[in-house]
Amino acid sequence: MEWFITGSIIILGIAFFVVFTVMKDKNNNKIIEDHLREISKQYNMKFSLGVKEEYDYLIENKEVVIYIKKAKIPSNSSVTINARNTWCLRWGGKRVGRSYPNMRYMKELIPYLICEYQNEKKVIKVVLIYPDTEVILKYLNESELATVKPLDNNYGTRAIRFLDFEEAFKELIK
Repeated sequence: MEWFITGSIIILGIAFFVVFTVMKDKNNNKIIEDHLREISKQYNMKFSLGVKEEYDYLIENKEVVIYIKKAKIPSNSSVTINARNTWCLRWGGKRVGRSYPNMRYMKELIPYLICEYQNEKKVIKVVLIYPDTEVILKYLNESELATVKPLDNNYGTRAIRFLDFEEAFKELIK
């Protein structure tokens, strides 16, 4: 009988965790979508979702089309652009300026990063870093790193923090 109660508690805990995770993910997606929708309205641009595409969102007008891919990462992290399709996420630790104990390559971005969008309009590819990151870096050569600014072109793609997107958007569509 004890194993039944213990098993029930474990299964209930897992179920609550899964429901909480799904609800949090839906809420985060809604925050991003509402923010991008609001920005597109401000500039009289069309906003749409990328259903079954490499990108997640699309904002366009007569001159410009912006393909946006979201990258959800922890706030205490850094993103390093090693090459065109190799982006690295490092996270964890307790203080700013530390070396991060955890590392993984952002393989989920590869289909988007290698995709070449053809359009008669000006094409802009953006990776939207959500919610935030401490720093975005890019390897210039084997030993030199540079800090990436929102409007820097990184192998045809721009890496922009969610909090900086609205400010950078004005310059992006020029």
